[in-house]
Amino acid sequence: MHQRDWNIVHLFSALLLAAPVSYANYEGYIKGGEPSLTGMICSFLFVGCWFFYGFLIGKNTKSSLFFFSSFYWGCGLVLFLLGSTGEAFFISIFSTLLYTGPLYGLMHGTNVPPTMTGALSIILMYAISIGSFLVGRRKQKTLL
Repeated sequence: MHQRDWNIVHLFSALLLAAPVSYANYEGYIKGGEPSLTGMICSFLFVGCWFFYGFLIGKNTKSSLFFFSSFYWGCGLVLFLLGSTGEAFFISIFSTLLYTGPLYGLMHGTNVPPTMTGALSIILMYAISIGSFLVGRRKQKTLL
């Protein structure tokens, strides 16, 4: 499979994972309240799935997750920053649903200001996806 095809697989997987987890956290982050237990569990599973996915891609394929993760999470950070200015309401909704909403169950209740929580969660997920990919890639080389 070519890298372009892998990027489509990565994008589909990311959207397929983000949508239900964001939905599980929807009521909490829209109303600004406490996340539900289901939302918190889904957020933990979201992080675990990204780690597992990155590890599997690194271990079992010749595909690189660097470009996709840099593009996906980089776009998320830019969209979040643009949406947080208050001038771009549609961008704010999009970035919340795909990037920060799935992590609401983990990030809520931290002492980090709300404007920084979104950026921090996106940076954290970027680090997790790249780190897990590198762990998987290292494991692949030790098996060869």
